[in-house]
Amino acid sequence: MNHQHIHVQEAKTTDLAVFFEYLGQLIKENAAHDAITFQPQNSEQTTVSEELKHRFIEGLDTQYGHDEWRRLWLIKSENNDILAHLDLRAHGGEYLHHRVLLGMGVAQAYRRRGFADKLIEKVLSFCRHSDAIDWVDLAVMEGNEKALALYQKHGFVITERLDDVYRIDGVKYGETRMTIKVAEGK
Repeated sequence: MNHQHIHVQEAKTTDLAVFFEYLGQLIKENAAHDAITFQPQNSEQTTVSEELKHRFIEGLDTQYGHDEWRRLWLIKSENNDILAHLDLRAHGGEYLHHRVLLGMGVAQAYRRRGFADKLIEKVLSFCRHSDAIDWVDLAVMEGNEKALALYQKHGFVITERLDDVYRIDGVKYGETRMTIKVAEGK
């Protein structure tokens, strides 16, 4: 798949069954031997939880401004396999509706092909055209320097670094929090 022909599409609820299979593969890759831990979960977690499935199912059908709100963008192969995703979700909380949280993943075999760049560009454009979203926030687990560089390239700035945020399988992980203002003049 060449860089010019990468197509990003907003997901529908009908995409979720295939998305959950893809997400299950990402979970298995997370913290595999010699891999970077990119999601806070222990090595025993190898499937998508029913709770997470429910949050995606409910979130895609929820209007912006509600705590359950979530949107998902996908890059698929020609045979409809999901290669990469980016999701936005509400922070949750009455006074946080002007900010959203970003999560992203790319299947291991398709990393370093420009998919993350395309997803970020598409979603930041979506946010900039939104009347409600002013800020996009995210967190990167300690040790994932490629993710930090990627987000900084797109204008995200580091707001804080925290040590010992997660303790997973006896290992302490810090976290870097980042943000970007997408609302001009608000």
